[in-house]
Amino acid sequence: MSVLDKKGKVFGFINAIDLVLVLIIFAGLCGFLFTKVAGYSPLNKVVKSEGIAEVKIAVRGARVDDPKIFNKYKKAFIIIRNQPYTDVEITKVKAWRRELVFFDQQTKKAIKVNSPDDDYYVTDADITIRDKAQFIGTDIVFGGNKMKAGVPVELETLEYKFSGSIISVTMPGITDTATPPADSE
Repeated sequence: MSVLDKKGKVFGFINAIDLVLVLIIFAGLCGFLFTKVAGYSPLNKVVKSEGIAEVKIAVRGARVDDPKIFNKYKKAFIIIRNQPYTDVEITKVKAWRRELVFFDQQTKKAIKVNSPDDDYYVTDADITIRDKAQFIGTDIVFGGNKMKAGVPVELETLEYKFSGSIISVTMPGITDTATPPADSE
């Protein structure tokens, strides 16, 4: 006796196509139960904590007429990894004109010199933003986007749109909130 007879029935009992469909439905049901009931779904990550997180973003080489443009706005729309997010609160801005550093052979010290006129408009800025975040697994997440150092971010207001990258992410009670070394000016 063969497994498949002349009429296409398996063991003379059920059509082969019907058997394949039943097996596919059974496998789908098993997968659904495995993820929903047993809790093994990679999509349903457990939110360990929610709160406010601060993200420090470095904008380097921005060409602006006045560095005070960064201080005008208290909110900015951000795009994280080319994915639009939302308006976030700007809490701190530090902007400065880029300087050139040279080593003085006589005094054996570094000398800072203002940029020449052709690079006068080059500005660097460190911008700190704040928004609601979730702590999932080992990641701090803004709206489904993992916030880590090096992640590309765009900041957009009425007067500017600049690209930068994340320097640091802090969330009270989750990350080490030790104060960073003082900035030298």
